[in-house]
Amino acid sequence: MLNTIAGLLGDGVPVSLTDFESIATATPSGTSSITFSSIPSTYSHLQIRASLVNASNGGTMRGRFNGVTSNLYGEHYLEGSGSTVTAGADSSQTYMYLAYITTGAVNSSSNAAAFIMDVLDYANTNKNKTVRVLAGSDNNTTNGTINFISSLFRDTTAISSLTLDMSGINFSAGTTFALYGIK
Repeated sequence: MLNTIAGLLGDGVPVSLTDFESIATATPSGTSSITFSSIPSTYSHLQIRASLVNASNGGTMRGRFNGVTSNLYGEHYLEGSGSTVTAGADSSQTYMYLAYITTGAVNSSSNAAAFIMDVLDYANTNKNKTVRVLAGSDNNTTNGTINFISSLFRDTTAISSLTLDMSGINFSAGTTFALYGIK
């Protein structure tokens, strides 16, 4: 079933669990950012999975490829909080907006936010890079969120590094990131 759903969301071909290879993991604590560098160009796509924990506050997850900080990023987003839905777009950002994790929703490892990010055709030098994100957080109250986001990096350079950061907060013990290459 999972392979069928993944295939429908991708290029129509079911994905086998053996198509995922672990590239790197990170367990940041007391810092607001991580960088995956020296990403090999031998895969079709990349996937980042994370369980996010911080001590007290929520924040915005942002990303940058290859250290680029110029206005080459844009996104479309849809966020729901249980009572409010927000949609929007940005076309000229200095970072990719990847998710909003609500205040109080990620205050312990038993109450972490989930984050999955796919970077499609990351090594293809003939087209711009696209990203899709599914993220969510909940602390069993009304301030949980779910995020559906598509981002664009208007550059044809192959992706060799990715920096992820949370604006205004640090990751706490229990946060984990895993970078996978998809064959």
